[in-house]
Amino acid sequence: MRKGWSVLVLCLSLAGCTQSVRTSDTASPVPPSDLYRAAIQQALLQDTYHGKEDPEPIKLEQIAIDSVYALATWTHGETGGQALLQWEEGSWKVLINEPGWLGLRRLRREGVPEVVCTSLLEQIDPNWPSYERF
Repeated sequence: MRKGWSVLVLCLSLAGCTQSVRTSDTASPVPPSDLYRAAIQQALLQDTYHGKEDPEPIKLEQIAIDSVYALATWTHGETGGQALLQWEEGSWKVLINEPGWLGLRRLRREGVPEVVCTSLLEQIDPNWPSYERF
């Protein structure tokens, strides 16, 4: 196989499956695809219901993706919250799934780089700094 084709095949096989780790402010956030949206919703359902037969749906209100992290804002009936997920081994894994606002400090405690935290929060709501309680 020619070198150009092997690179193309490799790029096609990795497209949409992995993302590079963000290291600077010059990297752009990745808009969530329908596939990622469905996978994130499925991961949240599994995390929330742990195999119950007929789970009530969780409504994804917003999703922000940057590097290998996603931040989802959800509602479930009258409850709302956020979840932090990480792309790992070909699927989204839930790191945190809690009612309420997670915020910069909580995301940083999970090891998310600050530049990625800021990007995720900015995508969810540009006014995010006003919600922070220090």
